[in-house]
Amino acid sequence: MDLTSVILDTNIFVAAGFRPGSDAGRILELVRSEKLSMIWHEQTLEEIRHIINKIPPLARSWSGTAPLFSPERSYPWPLSIEDFHHIPDPADRKFAALAAATGGTLISLDADLLTTRHLAFPLILRPHEFWQRWGQEDQDRGEA
Repeated sequence: MDLTSVILDTNIFVAAGFRPGSDAGRILELVRSEKLSMIWHEQTLEEIRHIINKIPPLARSWSGTAPLFSPERSYPWPLSIEDFHHIPDPADRKFAALAAATGGTLISLDADLLTTRHLAFPLILRPHEFWQRWGQEDQDRGEA
């Protein structure tokens, strides 16, 4: 399984903003170093910006986060959000729809997403689960 294309839920940015050395923060560092491709959509960017701007310490550091949203990694087509009605929070559905449309791995700490991940595609992982799999891929590639 290729974990190099990821969709990051809003709470990953929040967690990384408060704890840069956390699993979430380390994932953002992989994006910064271009070892991971973060796929995004205008709707997911709007959601992330909206939440970040409500948290003053994180809003002040947006200039360091904005470059992660590389135009080359933007998914320009409409999302099939209606396919994810089983996710209780409508704001979370766009992240799952983007992961399904692109085949990327959705990384989240959101209970609404995590409790429905057994139902179908896409792959949804907590940050620590991502790191467990990333480490296994390193071993499989002989890089560990």
